[in-house]
Amino acid sequence: MSILIPILVLTGVGVVAGLALAFFSRVFYVPEDPRVDQLEEALPGANCGACGFAGCRDYAKGLVARNGDVPPCPVGGQSTAEKVAAILGIAVSDVEEKVALVRCAGTRDRAAARGSMVGVRDCAAAALLGGPKSCRFGCMGLGDCGTVCPTKAITVYGGGVAVVDPALCIGCGLCVSKCPIDCIEMVPKGRRVHVLCNSRDPALVTRAACKVGCIACNLCTKKDPSFVVASNVAAFTGTTCDPEFCFACPNDVIVHTDRYEVLAFIESEEARTDYEAEKNEFKEKEKAARAAARPAREPKNAGGQP
Repeated sequence: MSILIPILVLTGVGVVAGLALAFFSRVFYVPEDPRVDQLEEALPGANCGACGFAGCRDYAKGLVARNGDVPPCPVGGQSTAEKVAAILGIAVSDVEEKVALVRCAGTRDRAAARGSMVGVRDCAAAALLGGPKSCRFGCMGLGDCGTVCPTKAITVYGGGVAVVDPALCIGCGLCVSKCPIDCIEMVPKGRRVHVLCNSRDPALVTRAACKVGCIACNLCTKKDPSFVVASNVAAFTGTTCDPEFCFACPNDVIVHTDRYEVLAFIESEEARTDYEAEKNEFKEKEKAARAAARPAREPKNAGGQP
């Protein structure tokens, strides 16, 4: 009996508490807007949190509560924005699909090393110690970005640089916030030209730290106004350009993905050899064009006098 009484008491308390919870859940029940389910169905279901909400259902609730006045889903793109607008009865917002890009091509054989960081296994810790490379803005290759990628779109290859697979990237931007040196940026999915350097150091410092560092020479800007130079580093702000314009870069920092995938441009020696051959051919063609145009620009002497 001494054991039975406590068991009966606890059972009775549990039954009473359960009935009370059931009663109050009915009394205070707030019906959920059916559009929440519809919106959740329309969302991509990545539950990545890139929108600022805990997951897709929380985001759907936020959309209903604020009548769509929240940032668009970065993963779903324009098609999801159209579905959301149709469900909520609001105007469609334009959403530019983006993917992540690691702005670095400084592999181990191209970037000068500061030394070996024994025991350091993540980029955050390495950044506190100055990083393993002489370039303090280059990818450290320890893979923090890959640990937060929900689709495993980021891989650190043999050269020690993280590369994003644009076919797998869903544009959540989690890797951008994870990178301690701001080496990753979100770029338009349709952009075909990228400057693979993140260094904001002066030209002499960058040149000493990396063979493929941008030295802000402005030669690319003379080829196409979509190239801009700010804080000692170039960037491409358009969608595409003549692939030969990339050859203007003296340090081979610019890649046109219609010719070379980013991964091949960074990791493949064969691709680099082909690129160098194309560049030399382009330079010879430019040299010949200048030579052919030179006599036409020479002023004529009056009266044919020397």
